[in-house]
Amino acid sequence: MAVCAGISGGAAIWLTPETMPFVLMAFAALFFRWIERPSWRVMCGCAAGFVAMLTLALAFDPPQGGYGVPEVDRLSCVYVVLGFLLLLGALGLSVLQAPRRRGVGVVLMVVLFAAWIGLFPKVAMGPYGVLPKAEMKLFFGAMQETQPVHGRELITFLLPGFLVLLFASWRGLRERFWVWMYFAICQAVALWLGVKFVLFVGFSAAAAAVLLPIMITRLSETLAARPGLASGFRLTLLAAMFGLPEIFASAAAHPAALDAKKFPSCDLRTIGPLLAPVAGQVVLAPMEDTPELLYRSGVETVGSLYQHGVPAYLRARAAWRAAPGTSEPLAVQETGASYVLFCPQPGRYTPVADLPPTTLWDRLEGFAPPPWLKLLGQNAAGWRLYAIAAKTPPQVGAATPVVLGSDSGRPRSERTAR
Repeated sequence: MAVCAGISGGAAIWLTPETMPFVLMAFAALFFRWIERPSWRVMCGCAAGFVAMLTLALAFDPPQGGYGVPEVDRLSCVYVVLGFLLLLGALGLSVLQAPRRRGVGVVLMVVLFAAWIGLFPKVAMGPYGVLPKAEMKLFFGAMQETQPVHGRELITFLLPGFLVLLFASWRGLRERFWVWMYFAICQAVALWLGVKFVLFVGFSAAAAAVLLPIMITRLSETLAARPGLASGFRLTLLAAMFGLPEIFASAAAHPAALDAKKFPSCDLRTIGPLLAPVAGQVVLAPMEDTPELLYRSGVETVGSLYQHGVPAYLRARAAWRAAPGTSEPLAVQETGASYVLFCPQPGRYTPVADLPPTTLWDRLEGFAPPPWLKLLGQNAAGWRLYAIAAKTPPQVGAATPVVLGSDSGRPRSERTAR
């Protein structure tokens, strides 16, 4: 069982390193248990499964720069080293189980963890260790999952976790049991992360899902002599866990309704035929659409929401924010793009939302492209492909007419001309 737990922790970090704090919380719980009742084999089995999973994953999925490149925001040697240090610490605890030696075990684990932080200090800095503060604000400001939770969203996303925090604190203080107090501290950290970043709201909610049966059972036992009151408390708890978040989510302010007919779908599933004639060329496109564009076409894009490509993202952002005149703006030139791909969307585009509506994005949304852009084609999903006139486009000719109908369902022979 311990080995399986370690393997699941390694798999979690492989999928997303954001789980690392919670994996360390689990190892810390095992260590605190060792202090109370030494059982180094459990920690050793867990650490062995953890390091085995991470090592195997790294063998198949190394960073782009190679196995020795320490990356904090993806699986790398940073986390494999952590696994080996945890395993080394667990083996060291095997000879420190005597009561008079347990203090040495505490020092050992603290030293090993400090050594890991010393080797990879960017781990402790989180996103600040990957990006300069100014770039981080511009970069993460465009991502919904990295925004803070506030207002009604606190009830919608975090109320169940907060109720669990109250329950764990009550159990810990009343029973003077360290496990509940430690769980309350971990839940408080999860809630704090959830307030800071929408990305983390699921962790406290997961804890609430796990603890809900225990909370109901405990309420029933505590109020066993008063079944009517116990039933009322159970219903109140369920209403707070499930009902209130739904009510506040439904009551949240929504933007004014927009005419759905005014905006196309901007579906990328049929983008291939439109971009086929410019395969291999650099295209300025909405940054959030880059992954699917790269998957469905042969073009290259300027930038996207990847932490290792922040300079490229900032170039693409500056190009969309440029105020186009009669000639290609410098910000667009610096992207190296020969084409622009655009599709109008409801609401103001986030990267230009703080500017007057005179940007390149706004010009294209208003069907008023600058003179240095030439429309090559469009598809039924609303995507329009422009060529930058100052750069020589490939000879597309009849291969890129304006597409008025949908390509879906057509035989390949009818789509290759486009």
